[in-house]
Amino acid sequence: MDELIRTLGIDWKLLVANTITFGIVLWILRRFAYRPIINLLDRRRQAIADSLAKAKQSAEEFKVWQQEKQRLVEEAKTEALRLVHQAERQAETLRQQQLAETQAESARLLARTKDQLARQQAQLVTEAKRELASLVVQATGKVIDQELDEDLDRRFSRRALEGLK
Repeated sequence: MDELIRTLGIDWKLLVANTITFGIVLWILRRFAYRPIINLLDRRRQAIADSLAKAKQSAEEFKVWQQEKQRLVEEAKTEALRLVHQAERQAETLRQQQLAETQAESARLLARTKDQLARQQAQLVTEAKRELASLVVQATGKVIDQELDEDLDRRFSRRALEGLK
């Protein structure tokens, strides 16, 4: 083996020195470069994982918020429709009430007008009868060619009115 090592040109002292140097460099790299780089990569990996988790949570919260918003919009629409229907019912009730009041007022005015017309008609008929009775008395007086006194005039008027009734 000695011969093989010599043919290959390996120097034991240099080999041991290089191995020790390699070990020291490896220890230094591991201690001051490799571990901090690994720690940095681990922190970065953790930060990315946390960010992804937060993004996922935010997306879920956004979905919940969207559903809540949609529910509130639907409730608002339902409430608005309910209020519109209620207003329509109230308007219809008010319209019916005003129509009934107007019809009742019209009926009262018609009845009052009929009563006034009936009273005026009765008054006109009574006046016409008196006028007619007076004319009958005057005509009768002219026929019998004498002037009637007031008492006789009243009696003739009353008889004539009774006859007309």
